[in-house]
Amino acid sequence: KKDLEAADWHGLLALLYFTGLPDGKGKLEFPKGFPRNISLSMAHLAKAVSVPRRQRSAEGSDPWAFTVLGLLLSLDTPGLEDLRLELGPGPEVIVANPSVLLSVSAAGGTDSRARLEHDSANT
Repeated sequence: KKDLEAADWHGLLALLYFTGLPDGKGKLEFPKGFPRNISLSMAHLAKAVSVPRRQRSAEGSDPWAFTVLGLLLSLDTPGLEDLRLELGPGPEVIVANPSVLLSVSAAGGTDSRARLEHDSANT
């Protein structure tokens, strides 16, 4: 975790906190697993998408940020209605207001399992 933060791999950290990663005993705990925490996931995602991709490519790219963002948008995650995406020069997508991501956990997206269970119960 600390190595990923130091290397600015916030998109990957967002993915790991969003999904969680079990250790050998099936527990979502450090040091060999990764706990599920939507608030931390959104904080890392906001950091990741606030840096223009052109600037990141010079430093080493973290491709996971827009993968996680695409997943959240495709799941129609509550709280992302106000997220504003803009097209930049070349094939670049810019998140104009990444602070909206910080409000996702406050808007009821705190537990992805509860949302998935709710969605499957209504289908």
